[in-house]
Amino acid sequence: MKPMALSDEVIKKMSPEDRKLHGLKTREEINEDFDDKAEKQIQREVEGWLKTKGFWPCTPAFLDGRKPPRGWFFHLVKPKGNMIMLDLIITALDGRSLWLELKTSNGGFRPGQREILDTTLCAKLARSTMEAMEIINEWEIQNEESK
Repeated sequence: MKPMALSDEVIKKMSPEDRKLHGLKTREEINEDFDDKAEKQIQREVEGWLKTKGFWPCTPAFLDGRKPPRGWFFHLVKPKGNMIMLDLIITALDGRSLWLELKTSNGGFRPGQREILDTTLCAKLARSTMEAMEIINEWEIQNEESK
């Protein structure tokens, strides 16, 4: 049997169960999957860069009594019950923190995330690895100047 292409309108009218059974996704679902993968890549890159700067992940492997050179960072993987939690929290050794939400250029927000970004002074939005690095560097400069 020759495969046939279905329009997005037809796929949208199918039940989620039927779409899953036939391995079909709407354009919106495909874009969401792409954005999720791209955001995870940004997260990996930023976390790797933070390690080179002396910030350690707050994980059992690093919690062995040693003190990181500059501070800690952590993120919650699939934060059940708190879907508005931002992607990355960085804490300097003196307790100052930076909350980062990492998005692709067209990535959307979960309910409540925009409000956190708009009302929390230490919360910032980065739409690329480079933008996250610039925000972190600026945060560190501001921290040094305030000492």
